[in-house]
Amino acid sequence: MFREYQTSDFDDCIAIVDQVWDFSNRFQPQSLADLFLKIYVGGSLAASNFAAVCEEEGIVKGFLFGSSGRLDLYKHEYSGFWGNLTFLRQFLLLRGVPLKKKFFYLKIIGKHEQARTRIESSRDNEVNLFAVAPNTQGKGFGKLLMNEYITFCQNNNARRITLETDKECNYKFYEHFGFTIKGEFYSALQKEYSGKSGDSFVYELIL
Repeated sequence: MFREYQTSDFDDCIAIVDQVWDFSNRFQPQSLADLFLKIYVGGSLAASNFAAVCEEEGIVKGFLFGSSGRLDLYKHEYSGFWGNLTFLRQFLLLRGVPLKKKFFYLKIIGKHEQARTRIESSRDNEVNLFAVAPNTQGKGFGKLLMNEYITFCQNNNARRITLETDKECNYKFYEHFGFTIKGEFYSALQKEYSGKSGDSFVYELIL
């Protein structure tokens, strides 16, 4: 069943992201993984005015957060200027992670944003975060979520949609909808996370 996101879905969305991208094994200690999950999902929600989930037997199995038009964004502790300060405070005060490592993460996050901005600076009409639980992939939840978001953008008179992905993700899924690569960039953040290429992309769909 497709429905609008509710605040009570937040923990389920975090769990799906961890299943899909395995934060708990890629970032150590666990407290760092937990904080990165919270920031990743919460920050994406705070940048969105479209948030929807698909559920099966009352359990959330997929979700999509995106933006389009001038509707108000969802409110979260990571919203806006004060949200950025909240992130920095939580991150810098996190125990068990050396200060040098924290500054390393902040540096590669900044470099990632700079590299992406050179290709596409706008975050309007963007898929901010999209994930479907691995054990339900193939049931059509992802297609339903993406189609609903595309319709949402069309109803807001958007001319195009963008999203960011990487070489290790299933980018063929986006190509099925007509997305094409606008530009490619190297991400030290993606390299640190995946341990692989760091090759990242901005995809674009012309409506």
